[in-house]
Amino acid sequence: MQVQIIPKRYLKENHRDYLKMVPIRIKQVSLVLLLMALILTPTWAGGYVLGLLTHTMIAVIGAVGLNFMVGFTGQVSLGQAAYMAVGAYTMAIFAGQFGLPFFAALLIAGLITASASVLVGAPTLHLKGFYLSMATFVFHFIVIMLIGRWDFVGTQSGISVPRPVFGKSDGSFFYVTFTVTALLLYCGFNLERSYLGRAWGAIRDRDLAAAAVGISLARLKLWANAWSGFYAGVAGALFASFLSYISPEHFPFLLTIQYLGMILVGGLGTVLGSVFGAVFMSLIPEGIRFLSAVIVEHTKLAPTFFGDAQLVFFGIIIICTLIYAPKGLFGFWEDTKLYFRTWPLSY
Repeated sequence: MQVQIIPKRYLKENHRDYLKMVPIRIKQVSLVLLLMALILTPTWAGGYVLGLLTHTMIAVIGAVGLNFMVGFTGQVSLGQAAYMAVGAYTMAIFAGQFGLPFFAALLIAGLITASASVLVGAPTLHLKGFYLSMATFVFHFIVIMLIGRWDFVGTQSGISVPRPVFGKSDGSFFYVTFTVTALLLYCGFNLERSYLGRAWGAIRDRDLAAAAVGISLARLKLWANAWSGFYAGVAGALFASFLSYISPEHFPFLLTIQYLGMILVGGLGTVLGSVFGAVFMSLIPEGIRFLSAVIVEHTKLAPTFFGDAQLVFFGIIIICTLIYAPKGLFGFWEDTKLYFRTWPLSY
C-alpha cells in the first residue's frame, strides 16, 4: 500500500510544471480575489489609503529591481536611490518640459536608467563585495550632486512633475500604478523562471563554476544591471509623478538602505520575497505611527518620544525577522505551507 504524504496537486511531474507561475487552483483563486480587492479599493478607500497603497506598489517595483542585482546575481549595489533619481528627473524633463505622453516618458525613464546602470556596471564587472558596493556608493553622490547643480534638470530646490491627464485624482493614479506594477511583476516572475534567472543564480552561488559550464559572466551581469536599472527608473518615474514635485532631498542614501532592508527581510533571490519585503517595510511603519498617535492621545508622553521609539521598534522587528526567519518572509511563508501540506507527519 502506497502512502502519499504530500497531496497530488502539489507534486510536479515535469519541468513544465515548475515553470508555471500559478499551478494550483487555490493559488489561482487567491490571486483573482486579491486582484479584485485591489481593483475595487478606490471605490471605498480615502486619499490616505490610496496614497499608502500607491507608495507600496512603487516600493514593490524598486525592490524587485534591486533584487535582480543583489539577490539573484549576488552583486551588492548601493546606488538604488541614485537610479530612482535618474528615472524621476527623466520623467520630469520628458513629461514636463518636452510634453511627452505619460507612458512614453515612463518607458524612456526606464530605458535611460537601464543605460546608466549598464554604464556604471561595465567598468565594475570584475569588482565584488566591498569594492563593488563602494563604486555604486560613489555613483549615488555623483548623481545627487549633478541633479542639484545642473540647470537643465532644475535647481537644488527641485522641479515640478506633471501627473498624467487620466491620473490626476488619487484613484486614477492608483489604477495607473497598479497596471504598471502588475505588468512588471508578471515580467519579473517570468524572468525568475527563465534562463536569465537560473544563470543569475549560478553566478551568485559560484561564478567560476558558472563560467566553466559556458555562462558568460560579463554579459549576464550587464543584463542584471539593465533589468535592475529599468525597474528602478520606472519606480523613480512613478514616484516623481505621485509627488508632483521632486528635489534631491527625496533621494537620500537612506532610501537605498530601506530598499536593501526590503529584499533582506522579504527574501533574497525571489520576486515574491521582494513583494513581501516591500509591503512589510511600507505598511508596518504606518501601523507603528498609528499606534503611537493613539498612545500619545491617551497618555502624557511627549510625541517626540514616540518619534524616536518608532525607529527603535521598527529596527527590533527587522532584527527579529532576520534572526527567526533567516530566509526572509518568503522562506517563512514556504516553510509554513510545507508544514501544513505534510501535517500531521511534519518534521
